[in-house]
Amino acid sequence: MDIKNIIKISVYSSDKDLSVYKYVLYYGISNVVLSTTSNFTFDPDECLEAYFFDENGQAHIYRDDDILKVAEIKENDVKEFTKEDDQVSTLEGKYSIQGRFSPYDKVVVRSYFSQDEDGQVYVAYKRLVDLIAR
Repeated sequence: MDIKNIIKISVYSSDKDLSVYKYVLYYGISNVVLSTTSNFTFDPDECLEAYFFDENGQAHIYRDDDILKVAEIKENDVKEFTKEDDQVSTLEGKYSIQGRFSPYDKVVVRSYFSQDEDGQVYVAYKRLVDLIAR
């Protein structure tokens, strides 16, 4: 089974509570924002793409033929999945952020690795996990 099977995809609705996540990386028509969700107001009309994330999961919001969709993955679902499929492993990396995203200078990204039917390891999914302040 592919780890992507545990990603839940739905059409975005304004009743979706995105404040359950700690951080947001937002690409709007007129701006780019990297912030905590407590300091951010989501504008679905301006949104091109957004990632709401923290240690517990990620909601990736994107446009598909002018319809906002949400691809959501929860870390608890990943843990349940890896109990069934011991060929999935994870690796975290810290990457420097260049530019104007003060007070953050690093982002933590978690990669999920799996194996194909021939035993070749590949990156099955990546997600944002945390931000590190300067």
